[in-house]
Amino acid sequence: MSPGFYGYSLLGDAYEMAEKLDEALNYYSKCLRDHPKDRRALLGAARLAKRQGDTSRAIAAYRLAILRAPDLEIAYDLLDTLLLDSGSAENRVNVWRQNTR
Repeated sequence: MSPGFYGYSLLGDAYEMAEKLDEALNYYSKCLRDHPKDRRALLGAARLAKRQGDTSRAIAAYRLAILRAPDLEIAYDLLDTLLLDSGSAENRVNVWRQNTR
């Protein structure tokens, strides 16, 4: 039996809070397979990549969140902060140009 529309993303959040990051990513991924625009799962997957120190995967995940949910303003801010923290000023400018057209 499926946990329902929000079930997988909520389970992902719960596992993330319990510091079981692999399980959390598993549930966010399941949610995104069934509901590719689920905001909680999009942000959760990006947040996990960042927490695991995988900057390139986190950047890709935030970009995916922006692509799938363009009105998800926090994704723009989080991506910008991540790019700033990684010292990628040129990348920040390119992202800003892509997302303000």
